[in-house]
Amino acid sequence: MDLTTLTNFAWSAIAGGVVGNAAYDGLKALTGAGFARLSGYTANNQQTEFEIALQAMLETNQTLRDSLTQLAMGGTGDISTITTGNISTTGGSVIVGNRNSIG
Repeated sequence: MDLTTLTNFAWSAIAGGVVGNAAYDGLKALTGAGFARLSGYTANNQQTEFEIALQAMLETNQTLRDSLTQLAMGGTGDISTITTGNISTTGGSVIVGNRNSIG
């Protein structure tokens, strides 16, 4: 997936800003500390700055780019940095740790 498509997807997901939305939560987990900066750009409607920052992240981090591509295509990602929070599904299953299923 090209950088423009990924950037547009990320902008829409973050600008929509709904915690509990898979795309928003996935982006937050995938971008880590960079999420606050990206979110700030969307809050201030600074799309050009957002694009520059995200594209720089994606050009230097192939794992991030692959994970974001998978998320944008509606797939599931391996997000292992979340240690607390609520898990909600829309009828699907959530697999936790050593294949322990919830849902």
